Amino acid sequence: MNILVISFADIAYDGRLRELIRIAELLGTVTFLGKKELIGDESKGFARLSLQYLNAICRSKIFFRKYGPFDIILADNRRALLPAYRLKRMSSDMFLVSDARELYLINDVKGLIAKLGCLIEQFILPKSDVVIAANSFRAKFMEEYYKLKRPVLVFENLRKLSFGDRHPEEFENTKLANNLNTGRINIVSTSGCIISRGNDRLVHAMKLFENEVHLFLVGRSPESDVSHIKEIIEINRISNVTIIDQVDEATLKFILTHCHIGVVNYHQNDLNNRYCASGKIYEFLFDGLPVLTTENPPLQELVETYSIGVADDAFIYGLRELIENYDYFKRNVISYAKTVSIDDNNNILAKAILDRKSGD
Repeated sequence: MNILVISFADIAYDGRLRELIRIAELLGTVTFLGKKELIGDESKGFARLSLQYLNAICRSKIFFRKYGPFDIILADNRRALLPAYRLKRMSSDMFLVSDARELYLINDVKGLIAKLGCLIEQFILPKSDVVIAANSFRAKFMEEYYKLKRPVLVFENLRKLSFGDRHPEEFENTKLANNLNTGRINIVSTSGCIISRGNDRLVHAMKLFENEVHLFLVGRSPESDVSHIKEIIEINRISNVTIIDQVDEATLKFILTHCHIGVVNYHQNDLNNRYCASGKIYEFLFDGLPVLTTENPPLQELVETYSIGVADDAFIYGLRELIENYDYFKRNVISYAKTVSIDDNNNILAKAILDRKSGD
């Protein structure tokens, strides 16, 4: 089969998109439509295109004549929906698969373009042959809200970090390695200093564990949030927090291999965050780290079902529970990680798409 993947995300920083492409490759020969930064290796079947978003919509007819026809169109997120739908209308035989990775409603967003994106989703998702969501909470909501005729397929954001072409030895005897050698329980959060994620509460909590743990806040954040976190640290004389800017995958992998607990924190001010579909939590679990999470329903359900962490919006009780029962949670994480497979996750979705297409 000929598969068209449409995306305007940055594949270098988008683990979900990389897995969707692998799923498309399981289904057939892949052609890719997106920005020039996303161009893949021609040997894998990617068309070498350099179309910006409006061109992708306006020139879709020309594109179809040159590269089509396609059996399946996989639209990655709402920006891909318009060009995908226009292409589908050119041939009723094309099967449209829409990955609704985000869950923003029109009242949740600001700005005309964002609101227009919500309206486009509301119009096109019910016309899609398959809709994909990132967890069961989102799937259930979308089925009701968009009045979908068929159940939404769930594709979890399973992600595993790797060193790639680099080696762990490259990081030894570096400033980073020395900073990680704290002699305490190392905690890592990859949400940086973002205040809306509750990192101000997290930093305040560290004062109560000053002799037991060290927190590493990793990731890019607005300068105002970084300044606020630094102010909290200075005013409260908190000595066990280190701020690290955004790092590449190999460096993050090295950090995780020297940490003991991962923090997964989201706010609940909109549906996209309330029903968060965290890939970060799987990065921690695959590296053997029990997790301290906020009380968002998907996170709380996961950690409580498998006893792999604690959900606590205030962080204090949850962290104390993890410290005092660390070996118990660690064993459970190792056991759970053995039952989760990225390849199986991909194969299940690929089969479900084929079953839908064949009418099963």
